[in-house]
This record gives sequence, C-alpha cells and structure tokens, in this order.
Amino acid sequence: MPEEKLSEFNKSVDFNEKKILGIILAIIAIVVSLILPETDQITVVVIKTVGLLIAFLVMLITEALPIVVISLFSCALKPLLGIVPGLGRALVGFSEPIVFFVLASYDPTRSFGIPAPGLLITEELPTVNCKQADFFVNYFKALRGEEPFLVKIPETRRVLAVMEACHKSAETMKSIDFE
Repeated sequence: MPEEKLSEFNKSVDFNEKKILGIILAIIAIVVSLILPETDQITVVVIKTVGLLIAFLVMLITEALPIVVISLFSCALKPLLGIVPGLGRALVGFSEPIVFFVLASYDPTRSFGIPAPGLLITEELPTVNCKQADFFVNYFKALRGEEPFLVKIPETRRVLAVMEACHKSAETMKSIDFE
C-alpha cells in the first residue's frame, strides 16, 4: 500500500505496537466492565456486553488479531463473563442461514487484506443522469411505438455476458476475460 494512503495512526505507530495497544485496550475495556457497578437502569449483563463489544471493536480496528480469532475469542468470553449461560447459547446466532450467506458473499479469506499488484482490474464507469422510472416509462412508450427502446438487445447481451463471466470467475476462482 502506498505510503500516502496510510493513516496518520499507522505512520506514527509501529504495526506491532498497534497490535499490542489493541490487546491492552481490549483488556482494559473488559476489566472496566467487570468493575463497574450495576445501576437501576443498567444491569451487569448489559455492562459486560458493552465492555466485550468495545473490546471486540478495538481489536478489529487495531487489527490486534485475525478476525476469526477475535470473533471466536468474543464468543468464548460470553459464557466466561456471565453474559450467556453457556457456549451453546453464545453461538446460537451463528447457525442462521444469513450468517452463511454473508460469509459466502464477502469471502473474508480473499477480500480482507491488500491485494497483490496487478490482481485488480479497474475500468472507468460512465456517468448516467437518469431516474430509475425512466426505464419503465420508455419501455411502455416503446411498446406503444411512440419511441425506440433505450436499452438495446446487444447491450442486454453484454450485461448477461458480464454476469456469466462473474459466475464463471466465482466457480473457477480466476479472472475471466470476455469480449
């Protein structure tokens, strides 16, 4: 990653120091949540949950540990801190289909981190000034013979070719050239 794109925090703090700082701040957040007393409006469980959430976010932001380790660490701490009765209850939300959908959609093992040089291919996108309803207005006018279709069949075929290339790329895990 070019030096000018690094944040001021990354420039001033060594990568290893940033990790250590993240772990220390996470521990402090959890310890503080264990010390804070219960109030009439906030229970101990809420305080511990917020402390764990802050620890989780601090470790994510500082990249103290890999994301998978941070997530498992947070799940393991829930029963240990008394937030939930057992590990099974801490993991109950992970069995939902949406979790697997999100994991498959974002593919964390490939999408997090700096891509190798030349791996990403970028193209300029044209600027289009129109409203979504314009397509449907044109479609009905074209059906009545009042004006030509704005979206032509060759354009539709190209979009379908792009979609097919995306699917093939996902299946083969390789870049697909077309046209």
